[in-house]
Amino acid sequence: MSDYETPLTPCPWCGYPLDRATPLEEGGNAPEPGDLSLCFNCAQVLVVTEALGMRQATVEEEAELMADAVARRFRDQLRARDRRKVTP
Repeated sequence: MSDYETPLTPCPWCGYPLDRATPLEEGGNAPEPGDLSLCFNCAQVLVVTEALGMRQATVEEEAELMADAVARRFRDQLRARDRRKVTP
């Protein structure tokens, strides 16, 4: 999968430095303002801003992204990875 460089911006949920975006499906496009995304660190839903930064998603925007089975599966995988890190 290809990834795209984006301006360095902290995740508005956890502060993780975000500097690239990877489409959830092969052949996906570069991020555009209004696109929905997930933080690689905390798996919270984000929205791409006009400056290609990130902001917290509204409840409605989160529901829109989570209606997509691929996005739900990816978020679940990110969250499972976090649990494996904490579990001894």
